[in-house]
Amino acid sequence: MVSLSGVGYGPDPVKDVGQTWWPRPAEGLHACWLQHVLDDGALIVGWNLVYDWAVVLAHEPAARRILLDLGQRGQLLDLMYLAKRVDMMRGARLHQTGYTLGEWLDRYGIDHPTKTTTDHHAVRPGERDEALAQYHRHDIAGTWALAQRLLADARPEDIYGATLESSIDPLWSAAWVDGVRTDVDLLAARCDETAATVDAAFERVCALWPDVTHAALRSSAQLAAELFEGDDALTPVRTTDTGKPGTDGKSLTILAGRSDLAEAIAAYKKAYTRMTRFLLKIPAALEYTGTGLLHPQPRPAATYTGRASYATTAKIRVPGAKGMKNATAPTAPPVHQIERGPAVRDLFLPHEGFPLLAEFDFSGQEMRLMADRSGDERMIAAWREGKDLHAMTGAALFHRDYGKFVEALHAGDKETKKQRMAGKVTNLASQYRIGWRKFQFATAADHEMYLTDHEAKAYLSGYKAAWPGVVRYWDKAVVWARARKYAETVGGRRVALDFPLDPRAAYADEQTAINFPIQGSGGDLKIVALFVLIPWVRDDRARFLLDLHDGVFLSVRDEETAREMLRALNGIDWKGMLGWEPKVPIVVDGKLGPSWGQLKEMS
Repeated sequence: MVSLSGVGYGPDPVKDVGQTWWPRPAEGLHACWLQHVLDDGALIVGWNLVYDWAVVLAHEPAARRILLDLGQRGQLLDLMYLAKRVDMMRGARLHQTGYTLGEWLDRYGIDHPTKTTTDHHAVRPGERDEALAQYHRHDIAGTWALAQRLLADARPEDIYGATLESSIDPLWSAAWVDGVRTDVDLLAARCDETAATVDAAFERVCALWPDVTHAALRSSAQLAAELFEGDDALTPVRTTDTGKPGTDGKSLTILAGRSDLAEAIAAYKKAYTRMTRFLLKIPAALEYTGTGLLHPQPRPAATYTGRASYATTAKIRVPGAKGMKNATAPTAPPVHQIERGPAVRDLFLPHEGFPLLAEFDFSGQEMRLMADRSGDERMIAAWREGKDLHAMTGAALFHRDYGKFVEALHAGDKETKKQRMAGKVTNLASQYRIGWRKFQFATAADHEMYLTDHEAKAYLSGYKAAWPGVVRYWDKAVVWARARKYAETVGGRRVALDFPLDPRAAYADEQTAINFPIQGSGGDLKIVALFVLIPWVRDDRARFLLDLHDGVFLSVRDEETAREMLRALNGIDWKGMLGWEPKVPIVVDGKLGPSWGQLKEMS
């Protein structure tokens, strides 16, 4: 086992190429060392290896294949993943989203550089090399000692899971360095179109609210005063944590069905958000990175379920009134929040030299996992027989025969299509135990399906009647977790649950007991899927781009490559990878196209 410390560069490996904090190593040194480790079969341990490998790849692209080989052979262990798994079983901080090496060295009483060396940011340039060398000597020793302690404390399942997560670190690092290509010519056109939409929406608001200003439309207090006070006051659909009426996007979407003014404001806010939060962030990020590419920073350990997220700003130091100060710079728009549809997604392109973008998406992932975890016999049979579960729920809601329902659907009957959509929305909103009022809010805010109180209650009752095993699962999951004080995924990832005496806190733990085995298992499946795709990336037939929601995006050389990858994903040996035999087929769908907004189903 060998211990690795950060290689001495700044906080942004992409931006800091050529601007290192100590002299650059000889060309090929990293790749040479990594090849020796690979040949020796040794295990590399480190902390936040996604950063370290990004630095290596930014300077030595030739190390890419070696790193991928190390990952595929299980010779990488990122202690951050292992620490997170240990921490989640201790239950100290259920939703901890970030971990520092210094914090964990403190926990185990291990000395580390911030205690034993001078701050290397503050030393004079001529002294910086030795300060950094001393820092990293301590860092390596601390990482080594921490590895011994964590490996002793962790369960074998956690060590295996953390190693599996670590195996795909080189994919994340390469994607960070490779960046995301955008269509800058189309961006200019989309900015013009959206600016016109904002202006038109503002004019419409002005016709209903004559003295409105752009600033007023961005002020929660002024929006609340206009919408919820006076003779034509609306009733708020929800309140904030401070007790004030909600004027967020979801609240406005619901209110839009009750008021022309609310509808106009919602349209303005949607267009304004598209412009400021997404479109205008792209040129700002391109200016900062200087590479002509966006560089969202992967955060694969950012959620307690094991799903990834991205940081879209970089920490930088800028001149201030009293010397240098901390600041942030954009590296990408918030990719996880980009709206559906082509308006923004059309701008995202595959890597240079790769003509196609492929999306591989787990089909009905959470409903399949719910069938597996709940044991609902009707749901399991439906998945095995290839039935349409949204149509089944729609037929149940409207008391129709499933066979005749499907016939009408295939014949293009509009009313049946609406009823299937009602079934789909009900399936998506209901499976994690929800009250009828929250269900009513979710269907309106997330799907623009507006239900009366009676309809909301009837739909929930219909869902429970259609899938009784799911209802039983809610109770069983809570009882199981209360008895063991944790919930668990199919891959063995656990989260500790206390079920405190406070009713609200206990209810939150109950919801985690229900949700975590499904959503956390989705994270397990995504990690395995990326591991399976390593060979195509290693052979430069594909490049990993993004991980969003239930899908992963890769640039591919040709359609046949995408089809090979899709076949591999649909042939995963889940028993061999996770020790789990799913009760229903786990299906991955594929899409292919020249941009994110123009993806088409692979036939």
